[in-house]
Amino acid sequence: MRTRYLRGVAVAGLISMAFLAGRASAAPPSDAVKNNVPGFIQKAIDKGPVDPAARISVTVWLDLRNQGQLDQLVQQQHQKGSDNFHKFLTQDQFNASFGPTAQEVKSLTNWLNSHNLTVEAVAENNMYVRANGTVADISKSFHVQIDTFDLGGQTYRSNRSDPSMGAVGAHVAAVTGLDDYGFQPNHVAGREPDGTPFPMVPVASLAPNGFFFEGHCLFGVQTQTFTGTGVSATYTGNRYGADINNTALGTLPPCGYQPSEMQTAYNMNALYAGGFDGAGETIVIVDAYGSPTIAEDAAVFSAIYGLPAIDFQLVRAPGLQQNPFGAARGWDTETTLDVEWAHAMAPGAKIALVVATDRASLDEAINYAVVHHLGNTISNSWSTIEGFGNPAQLDRVNRILQMAAAQGIDVNFSSGDFGDET
Repeated sequence: MRTRYLRGVAVAGLISMAFLAGRASAAPPSDAVKNNVPGFIQKAIDKGPVDPAARISVTVWLDLRNQGQLDQLVQQQHQKGSDNFHKFLTQDQFNASFGPTAQEVKSLTNWLNSHNLTVEAVAENNMYVRANGTVADISKSFHVQIDTFDLGGQTYRSNRSDPSMGAVGAHVAAVTGLDDYGFQPNHVAGREPDGTPFPMVPVASLAPNGFFFEGHCLFGVQTQTFTGTGVSATYTGNRYGADINNTALGTLPPCGYQPSEMQTAYNMNALYAGGFDGAGETIVIVDAYGSPTIAEDAAVFSAIYGLPAIDFQLVRAPGLQQNPFGAARGWDTETTLDVEWAHAMAPGAKIALVVATDRASLDEAINYAVVHHLGNTISNSWSTIEGFGNPAQLDRVNRILQMAAAQGIDVNFSSGDFGDET
């Protein structure tokens, strides 16, 4: 999903290929919810069935209504000269014309309950219903085998074939949670001259439990040659930054660019002088797990660099209240980077951090941010390899982005971090 969206219009196709990964050799049942097998299982080692007594959560996503009309409307809303140009909908208007119906949700919840599954949450816009149950009950309900897979030393679970749900499946767009491949944060840590990653060093005197995010540090005099260009340049840098009084302070984290340098590099100062610093807007950041010290760390970051005090809001959607904060595969670092540097570049804007309960429910967090119109710009610095994911899931994310586009909300994803990852 390393794809950027501008008001919901994809710069690169979210799913331009029909991935048929992991499809069973036998013909799928006629009522199968198609394209619901993640591609990673083709490259992974099947280690056998998941413990049938283990409990997992699955999310059943319902189709939007009048999809063709929605496609046309969003195109017109972003086409100058159209009668619908920038005539954006409210969430209630979107729900009335395009959202799943209450009857569809009722039929789905009845079906889940009848299969011994417990409904955990229903999206406010009827987009999905989340339920939990044992692997045995979920496997039986959706007619799938759920196995454990080893992918490059990482353990995941996944269904081996598309789920089927009988008549109720006619309105189902995707079923997520049968696999837990999920999404990954996108950040690259700086490295020492010998190649080892920089440690994340707490600023002991200011934020003893947290992070102070910097990167791209230089050491002494270095010559860097940029691959593929043949261009060389010489830089001078040092290992550590300085404190507020510009005194060398070895307990600070690795040195790096400071906000003023980034603001200059992106020609922001003229905008600031004209009063365009993000004031009156909210940047919504969606991350999994979050960081338990993000508010304190962002305040320290702002104080050290002379930025305005950050107007910060932490949002946990209903059903995501039991949030297991922690350094889960770098999400705390990602959260810190996203919040602090969004504030650095738009110092007048409010920052709303929406924290998903895990890396497989980030799309639910985006849906919440759109439904509640927390801001006009939503930023996601996370991704997955498209061919490894669940194709129906990616298509369903696109529907959330269409809902946002119809309301004039920009949804952006990190782009170009690792190329095509071949």
